[in-house]
Amino acid sequence: MKANKRRGGALLPAVFEEKWGSGSADEFEQLCRHMRLMSGRDVDRTVARVFRVMVARGRMESIGGTELAEISRLNRITCLHHLGRLEAAGVVEREGRRYRLSEGSVEGIVEAMRAQTLRMFEEIEELARSIDEEFEGIGGSEAYGRKKIRSRSARR
Repeated sequence: MKANKRRGGALLPAVFEEKWGSGSADEFEQLCRHMRLMSGRDVDRTVARVFRVMVARGRMESIGGTELAEISRLNRITCLHHLGRLEAAGVVEREGRRYRLSEGSVEGIVEAMRAQTLRMFEEIEELARSIDEEFEGIGGSEAYGRKKIRSRSARR
């Protein structure tokens, strides 16, 4: 594999940036929007660039903020800010002062998010049932007009 530059002791393949054509960049940006990782302030869509580098490098090895900044050609502080957002979302995990992808693939990250969301909704449904039971006798059932939430197991 042809290498273009030596930074931070790691050889960066020339194909690394070529792989990130406009289609790939658009897909990362769209995924970041759907995952609510991109804020209105991120007009340059830099979180998608950081995520892209983490997918390319962070699944194989942990990567530090300085190295990430060099690879992504972003300011180190910007990279650390986005790594914090990605960590809060469960996309990356911190290992000391370095980060790695939380799962071995983007699909794995999405599956983990789905499982976490389902657990969260089960908790919300239980809370909703508890609240409904508490208010059920107040003002008659017609006045409260609640709709029962079917449990996830009942929906199958």
